[in-house]
Amino acid sequence: MTKKADYTNYEWELLCGGPLLAGLGVSLLDPGLISGLKEIAAVAHAAEEAKTAYTENELIQAVIAELEAKGDESKQIPEGSTSEIVLEKLVKIDSILDKKTPEAEGIGYRNFLYQLADRAANASGGFLGLGEKVSEEEAFYLNKLKEILFRAERPTS
Repeated sequence: MTKKADYTNYEWELLCGGPLLAGLGVSLLDPGLISGLKEIAAVAHAAEEAKTAYTENELIQAVIAELEAKGDESKQIPEGSTSEIVLEKLVKIDSILDKKTPEAEGIGYRNFLYQLADRAANASGGFLGLGEKVSEEEAFYLNKLKEILFRAERPTS
């Protein structure tokens, strides 16, 4: 059972930033205003759904509660963000999960992050809503995210 007190302030900030980062990595690859709004809305909707989908995961519940308490402050995009920087931060989040989070909660949080990114990637795309929704760049990002979050070999504690 994970609580904010189980992490340093830096670790907690990274974990709370994970949902935004996961979706942001997709949005940075498709910088159009309309697509960006659709992707942000998809991430927000998926995060809202997570409250009922992950009721047993205390880490996800605590992160969502923290984000709701911060309101719009939690949606601020870090200046100078690129998809590469986002992936670097997600590697750090994965490492925190490995070191400090019970396995089942960590797996749930990883699934949560991937679902947010996948929903963002599928939120818009194609010409006039037709064709492939997920661009090659977005598919590459999703594959890199999957490699980070779901690698077969996990470090032993």
